[in-house]
Amino acid sequence: MFYFFMILWSLASIATIVLFFVWLAAKLSKKPSKTKGKSTLYLLASSILFLVVSLIINGTGDKAVSTIVSNQNEETPMILDANKFSRISPDELIKIMGEPESKEEWKYDSSNGQTYEAITWTYQSGNHEFLFIDGKVVRFTFYGTGEIYKDKNQALSLFGIAPGADIMLEADTGVAFRCRHVDQSSKIAEFWLIEGGEEDSIGTVKITYDLKYF
Repeated sequence: MFYFFMILWSLASIATIVLFFVWLAAKLSKKPSKTKGKSTLYLLASSILFLVVSLIINGTGDKAVSTIVSNQNEETPMILDANKFSRISPDELIKIMGEPESKEEWKYDSSNGQTYEAITWTYQSGNHEFLFIDGKVVRFTFYGTGEIYKDKNQALSLFGIAPGADIMLEADTGVAFRCRHVDQSSKIAEFWLIEGGEEDSIGTVKITYDLKYF
């Protein structure tokens, strides 16, 4: 539409210039033509009108494209809201996620010197893993499938996490980072992201809800 009006504006401008010189020649020869003069004014007005309409349409189009791009950049599809799994029971997890694809009971030898009876439930073809100790979810592990993150804040937002005032960056190696005291509600004790094979891709994310077991 913009180009259509620009073509009309160009044609009207050319016609205006031609008629102007015809009118000017007639005036210099002392044979003024009111008809040509009026035609010139009409074409000049039309030319200006087409130009204004073209600029308005172009401006509106640019704004629309800009808005779409801006919205696309701002929208970040959440992988999962990790907050709602904090220390919940197996029954509560089933209400949210349904029955697990697999269950595994095992003994977890912690770095704190203790051994715990642990159960791991998996979902999403093993990409979502929930660790139960003492009848509650103490850690959620996500195995990436090519997801990309821009920065640490955006990585947290992919899991529905809003950084709290006391968040602390414990480690950052360039290919992995770990935060503690993550959110304001204290539902998430630790967020640990390890990159995948490509730069800024998510390999593994471990979200810990209770650090006393680790």
